[in-house]
Amino acid sequence: IGSVLANPDAIRPIDYIKIINCYASFMGGAPGGPLPSNSDQISRLTINKLESIFAQQFRNAVNPMPVALLYNDEAKDYILDRLRKVHITCRPQHLMAAYESAVAVRVLAPQVFHNLHPQSKSFYSRLSERYIKSRPREPSPLLWDVSDKLSELEMMHRNTFQWGPFPMDIALEDSQGNGRRDCIFVDSPTSFYLSTNQYLPRKKLRHHLLTSLGWNVRRVRWDEWLSLEPDKRVEWLRVLMSSPAPTELLDVELAPVKEQLTEFMRFKAIVKQQRYQDRYEPETMDLGL
Repeated sequence: IGSVLANPDAIRPIDYIKIINCYASFMGGAPGGPLPSNSDQISRLTINKLESIFAQQFRNAVNPMPVALLYNDEAKDYILDRLRKVHITCRPQHLMAAYESAVAVRVLAPQVFHNLHPQSKSFYSRLSERYIKSRPREPSPLLWDVSDKLSELEMMHRNTFQWGPFPMDIALEDSQGNGRRDCIFVDSPTSFYLSTNQYLPRKKLRHHLLTSLGWNVRRVRWDEWLSLEPDKRVEWLRVLMSSPAPTELLDVELAPVKEQLTEFMRFKAIVKQQRYQDRYEPETMDLGL
């Protein structure tokens, strides 16, 4: 990012948007924490770059990661307000990103959302009530395994659905007495930096936002689940659900890369075997006839 800030004129606006989105997605700070020291410089440069492009290029700049973790208040206001003016050019994925960006600003920078133009606030209010088509998701074998163990605990739950702009893995049907609801995210290797056990900033951001919006968020890590004996998983899940939900998503101690790769290859083999059984060895249904 330093070379981009040192020579911004050498970067086309469309490439600049991609660089900033990737930088925020992989190097973003803690949600709710201070913005990076170069936030004002990046924000000024971003506004200048966006002023020179048309709507179809601008819509890719509306990304919840830089909006929440990188830009200052001026850039947040500019992006949310301009998106309202050009939303007719947006496809579903752009509208969903705008929806999540607005929620992030409402939670992390409420003063920005309060000072938005009234037409912009009305637009995002209507957007929250609108059906936005999203890519259908199928539960993974890992998620099905966790779901089966929850069923053994007689915990009624729902799998793989959309709640606002957030894709949810598992949500329990019963709410807490204080109005909060319980959910579980099953974290596969794609939730972490490559070959590590450290969470990506997007996972931390969504964990923070959902907690602020009234969810008790608990997580099942693929490596931790894999390390448990099958007959120990139900009790482990019982303990997890009875313990307080963390308000922030914190990383564990960094594991050696070689160890993580070994576990990852074992995980892939188990998933491949399970998918083969699901496809070629379906369970027979006993109708009792």
